[in-house]
Amino acid sequence: MAVINPIATTPEDQFVVGESDMAFYSNYAGRCECGAVLFCRSGRARATINQVNCEIRRNTLFYILPGWLLLITDRTADFRVSFCAFSQELFSEAAFRLEPSFFRRLSSYPVHDPDHAVASSVDAWFAMVAYTYVDRDNIHRTTIMRNRLQNALLEIDDKWRRFPVDR
Repeated sequence: MAVINPIATTPEDQFVVGESDMAFYSNYAGRCECGAVLFCRSGRARATINQVNCEIRRNTLFYILPGWLLLITDRTADFRVSFCAFSQELFSEAAFRLEPSFFRRLSSYPVHDPDHAVASSVDAWFAMVAYTYVDRDNIHRTTIMRNRLQNALLEIDDKWRRFPVDR
């Protein structure tokens, strides 16, 4: 059985929300055509995200930008992530207000281990995007998703600016 890329979008579906074991990226570096926000629900794995080596574990938040390479290795059997993937066009629309320094920081630090309060808000965000994803008849569905992504990116930028962490 072929393993399918879980974070692939199409012109008809400019965003995709779900859960995955990320087997598609196991032991094979794949170029991501879209952007994605991912949140580890269980298990552990090693990842190389655009040439940055990272450890992913429960409650780790990580990001993929369009064009980045992703490789997942040493996945435990229970490794699962929630994801929200966005087409390059939708991602560009959501990220237009962010300064180049944000993307340089994201490129250097694509993985974040949020504290408990932030992890709870990440859960709430994923619940909202999942709700919007299944509401296919919503006439503002794509705009709502773009705004949800933009809000998440702005929150990340705010926290990085106000609470810098030595890495």
